[in-house]
Amino acid sequence: MILTEAGTSPLRVGLLGWGAIGRGVAEQIEASTRAGDRSVVLSAVASRFSDGSTHPLAVAAEEIGTSCDVVVEAAGPDALRVHGERCLTAGADLLVVSIGALMDTRLLEQLISAGPGRPHLCSGAIGGLDLLAAARNYGPIQRIVLETTKPGATLVRDWMSDDLRRDLLYPSPGSNSVECFRGTVADAVQRFPESLNVSAALALAAGDDSVVEVAVIGSSTATTNTHDITIDSAAGQYRFSISNRPSPTNPRSSHITAWAVVRSLRSLAGCERMAFR
Repeated sequence: MILTEAGTSPLRVGLLGWGAIGRGVAEQIEASTRAGDRSVVLSAVASRFSDGSTHPLAVAAEEIGTSCDVVVEAAGPDALRVHGERCLTAGADLLVVSIGALMDTRLLEQLISAGPGRPHLCSGAIGGLDLLAAARNYGPIQRIVLETTKPGATLVRDWMSDDLRRDLLYPSPGSNSVECFRGTVADAVQRFPESLNVSAALALAAGDDSVVEVAVIGSSTATTNTHDITIDSAAGQYRFSISNRPSPTNPRSSHITAWAVVRSLRSLAGCERMAFR
């Protein structure tokens, strides 16, 4: 826990991406600004706008790191790979939302070693990572099992068999759920790049992705994105169950993620008097 005082200068935020998360972050920042809180301000937006429009604060993605104090990466793994290091070398801090991309150890090392900007991680849809990191410092993490359950239709992917896609989209009577994946974190984030950042966050907090087993379950009755997490460690055994409402504009993502980003930004700005980092 860190006690901080509000800074005298606003934290200038750039958004890399204008999807559900980017728009949600912008709406919250703009609402706070209208209410007179200028501790965090929106200064730049970089995205491909599908309708051909542009944002009043639009800048080229290659230049966003020179336009702000911190860049929020909310555009997916490919954008992080292309622009993440550039943002950091331009002097901006980088708040990473697409944590799954960091299972690529070469990318992770690039971001850690780049500077003078600093990389930060946004845990987004889950909590408990501080406890997991503390348990890691105490002693070995033996095993972590993550079972993620989402509405079946949001999990359909091109790599799936016809039978599996049919079971997810049109479950048979009496069958409420179907397991569509079980495996490693690296495989999970590759197969579900916009849905399994949670698994990578657990792996990074544990310091070892090999101890994490991921199961993905599609449910015909689910109305939320649920993460059931079981941790066995030298420090103790822990169980978390987190159930988030899906984003109304992108049901593959949890609605809380944009709020988690803003909370991270406010903490970086030093305007949370009592903040967990």
